Amino acid sequence: MNVLEKDKKGTVFHINVRDLKAGMIFDAPVYFARGCMFLSSGLPVKAKDIQKLKELGITDVYTEGNLVANDSLFLNRKKSLEVSYIQPGEKKCLKIYNSIFKKMCNVFHSIKQKQSVDPRAIDNVINDLYLAVKEDANNMVQLILNIDNSSDDLVLSSINCAIISIVIGFNMKLTGHKIIQLATGALLHDVGMLRIPEQITGKKNKLSAKESELMRTHALHSFKIIFKELHYSQEVAHMGLHHHERWDGKGYPERLHGHKISIYTMIVAVVDSFVAMINKRPYRKHLLGYDAVKTIMRDTFTRFNSEIVKIFLKSIGIYPVGSMVLLNDYRIGKVIEVQIGSPLRPKIELVVDEIGRKVTQPQIIDLLRNESVYILKPLDARKVVGSL
Repeated sequence: MNVLEKDKKGTVFHINVRDLKAGMIFDAPVYFARGCMFLSSGLPVKAKDIQKLKELGITDVYTEGNLVANDSLFLNRKKSLEVSYIQPGEKKCLKIYNSIFKKMCNVFHSIKQKQSVDPRAIDNVINDLYLAVKEDANNMVQLILNIDNSSDDLVLSSINCAIISIVIGFNMKLTGHKIIQLATGALLHDVGMLRIPEQITGKKNKLSAKESELMRTHALHSFKIIFKELHYSQEVAHMGLHHHERWDGKGYPERLHGHKISIYTMIVAVVDSFVAMINKRPYRKHLLGYDAVKTIMRDTFTRFNSEIVKIFLKSIGIYPVGSMVLLNDYRIGKVIEVQIGSPLRPKIELVVDEIGRKVTQPQIIDLLRNESVYILKPLDARKVVGSL
């Protein structure tokens, strides 16, 4: 059925709200009243948005654009990604990230639509990530904290988990094929979320007991997709099945505890938690990288293995690479390198001087060698950049 009906002048399409479906995308803004935008061009309609229109008694919306073909749902969400504050070294990494993002949008869309996916497409993405992190781990990690991400973007979160997992793999001195295996599990661990209804994944309020139970089934969906549909090994699939298990045995779906949880799954569990905290969610704001790391540390021995947390801290730092920080002399800088063994004294690239002027020439401060300078507190990068 054609959901678009032109007005008498033939220039505007009117759409009955009953005909709107979650996932629809239009190539021009959609309005529900003069000057009142319902949806920006290129963004998918969400089930919760349709429900809101119905609650408001709105029966139809209109647009001057056209409905985008379904096979472009993910590919048209974002033409490119941007970071809130980019430095020269990050530009090459951002280009690689953008390319990987577009490839994974295509993969995730096919999985969501239950279409067949050639695992080689995923393998190529993992290879690209592996090489990018090997060449420039610091700048790849910086993108995670500074990339302009949406609140519910599974693709971005999955890529970020894979990047940090590869960094951890290198720091653990794992062999190349083991890092590839770990990265594959990290990239795909949450793919089961694609099979959970959007009215649940996008809900702003607390989930009901029934909704929470349904949400938890995403781990089972992940296992089935990774093992049965994509034909990866059980070891990779178990990262999807068990990433919500806890060290103390109070996780799900099998209430595993201690070393019954594989070391790779424990890595993914820590990384997944960190990435989830630094991303916005429909029901809460994002945490700064520093606060997310503190939460990870607090949950050691209950949720996480202490040895894995130590490796995570060694890889990411107390102030993760990409964090904005206020120094004791009131200059503002961006963490560009973690100092192994001295997590509180990273290398900083100055962004703002002591009187609030933007720094135009690169200035690096090694806090390990400048004992008189130290970090007062972390800052929100988005607010810092917005004031420049």
